[in-house]
Amino acid sequence: MVRKTIAQSVYFSGNGDGYKFEQNMTLDINGRPNSFNAPVSNAECTKRVYRAKFGNGIDHVKVYYAAELDAIDSADRLIEFKTTMLREIKWLERLSLSHYLQAFFGGVPIIVYGHKKFQMNVKHYDNHIIDRVSRKDVSEIPLKARHQWNLSDRMNTMFDTLKTIKDMLPHDDKAILVRIRHGKLNEYIEEPVEDCNFVNDDFLDFFT
Repeated sequence: MVRKTIAQSVYFSGNGDGYKFEQNMTLDINGRPNSFNAPVSNAECTKRVYRAKFGNGIDHVKVYYAAELDAIDSADRLIEFKTTMLREIKWLERLSLSHYLQAFFGGVPIIVYGHKKFQMNVKHYDNHIIDRVSRKDVSEIPLKARHQWNLSDRMNTMFDTLKTIKDMLPHDDKAILVRIRHGKLNEYIEEPVEDCNFVNDDFLDFFT
């Protein structure tokens, strides 16, 4: 569950600050606030499996995928946590698309951000001070980022990618590696099956 308030407006999030921010913003298994001094671990996580169908009006692709869950609020809405040192315009340019797609495919309506205090010549991963918390409604991100990217174009690219993968993998015992560079598809490479872990057939049958 998500905490309603944070006692400290400025706090040290420590190494692995993304995980520490999640811990500081959530309640423990008994519904009590986590201690700010408690050690943080990413050894355990909760995931949800989705069955989806993506189409372009002419063809469609059925997909199974899993998304990691950060938290659920008191209204049973999924919440994603992020930390950032970027100001809004830079966030729109650099991170808005990836954050939107991650939340969209995970069925997450709200992203909670821990804003790191800007420090001259200090990189994001060396900056552990968060002095402000805000939230973004995921549904509003495409409109705010309309000058940076077009949602329809990105969804068409995603469908074309999935369709290409489907056409290249007519059998379940094959695998390919999709390589993306500079935000664009670069190539599809056949992946040796001995290097892959395939989903158990019984697991897929359960969701069919």
